[in-house]
Amino acid sequence: MTSTYAVRIESETLDRVQIRELCESGKSVHLTGCDLSGIDLSGIELICWRLDKCLLSDAKMTSAILEDVSLLRCRAAEVQLRGARLMSCRVENCDFSNASFFEAGLTDVSITGSRFLGVNCSQARVSNLTLMQSNFSLSRLEGVSFKGHVFEEIDFSQADLSRCDFRLAKFNGCSLRDVQLERTRFEQADLRGADLAGFRPGELSYFKGAIISDRQAAVFVAQLGLKVA
Repeated sequence: MTSTYAVRIESETLDRVQIRELCESGKSVHLTGCDLSGIDLSGIELICWRLDKCLLSDAKMTSAILEDVSLLRCRAAEVQLRGARLMSCRVENCDFSNASFFEAGLTDVSITGSRFLGVNCSQARVSNLTLMQSNFSLSRLEGVSFKGHVFEEIDFSQADLSRCDFRLAKFNGCSLRDVQLERTRFEQADLRGADLAGFRPGELSYFKGAIISDRQAAVFVAQLGLKVA
């Protein structure tokens, strides 16, 4: 990540023209406390940018490219990142509630301490994604492959995980309570650090080959209405 920036802007409301001019300058940019809410940044290329405490709510960034971008303490509810490409990006303590990452690509992206409540990440393509201490409850993650990923304190409660691939994944301090499963794969996934309450009996087959604890096995048995004598 870039540590020094050629351009620094604080507490300004910026429009598409100004953002495009900054991009075309080829300089690294650090925005602090700036308002980019509601503007159309579709197809924009942000390379070596840092956005700190910025407002991005309702911004449209369809098919945008974000490379070596840090988003810190930003408010980005309902931002549209459909088909966007994020590479070597860092997201910390941000609010992306109800945002759309539909069919987006995320490579070498780190997300920590952030809210992705109700976000649509369906069909997103992820590689080397780091997820820590974040809330993805009520999110849509259909068709995403998280094979081999490690999740640290992630709340997936009531999320739609249909057709997700969690093979070889590891869950530490996570919640999978009341998630929606359909053709979801958990083979060789370590689920011992996950809350699995609320699954439906018809979904038991999706956990085939997963690693669970004795306590979780007892929960499964109880969900099936069985009693162990």
